[in-house]
Amino acid sequence: MTIEPDVEDDSDEEPVDVDDVPAAEEEDEEKENLPPPASWSKQCNNITCPPLTVPSGPQLPVHHAVTEMDFFQCMLTPQTVQTIAANTTAYAHSKGATQAWTTSAEELWLFHRSAHLHGSRP
Repeated sequence: MTIEPDVEDDSDEEPVDVDDVPAAEEEDEEKENLPPPASWSKQCNNITCPPLTVPSGPQLPVHHAVTEMDFFQCMLTPQTVQTIAANTTAYAHSKGATQAWTTSAEELWLFHRSAHLHGSRP
């Protein structure tokens, strides 16, 4: 396998055949990338970790999510739903809806809750 440039090159360098590189040269190149031995030490130091002060595990809202809707609302922040509402309105306008047509984050939540209560899944 020969490595050749994609474009014409006026340099005096000869293409290098990857298969012709001796293994010893490859090892020397790998050794050049290693840090000098003086940077390592055989001395072990004890590490003291600070105590954990923040509770681990899922951080559910104070009201504790119980229903599917509660869990769904944990994943979608108010800002995300507001962005979805703004983009829905913009898309509707781009498809010919009148400027009077808009939706809001509150309306999206009501729609989702209504669809969930009536058994259909959006």
